[in-house]
Amino acid sequence: MQIIEDKNPDLVILDIRMPEMNGIEVLKKIREKRKDINFCMFTNSSNKQYRDRCLAEGADYFFDKNFDIQQLLEVISTLANNHKGE
Repeated sequence: MQIIEDKNPDLVILDIRMPEMNGIEVLKKIREKRKDINFCMFTNSSNKQYRDRCLAEGADYFFDKNFDIQQLLEVISTLANNHKGE
C-alpha cells in the first residue's frame, strides 16, 4: 500500500492472494482514498464470488490468470494510450 501511495500510479494490478494483506483488502483501503486509480484484479481465484466482491469493492477489471492474459494486456495498452493523450 505504501508503494501505491508513494508512486501515485494510474493502474494497479493486484492478486487476491498476497503476503501480509490480500488484494481485496488493499483494493478496498486504497479505493476509499483514491477514485482516480484503475484497479485490475489478476488472479487464479476466478470464482464468481471473488469477481463480484472485487467489483463491488471498486475493481475496474477482473481477469483470470488462466484465460484472460490477452484481455489484461489489451486493457493496459488502452489505458496507456489514453494516458498519452492527456
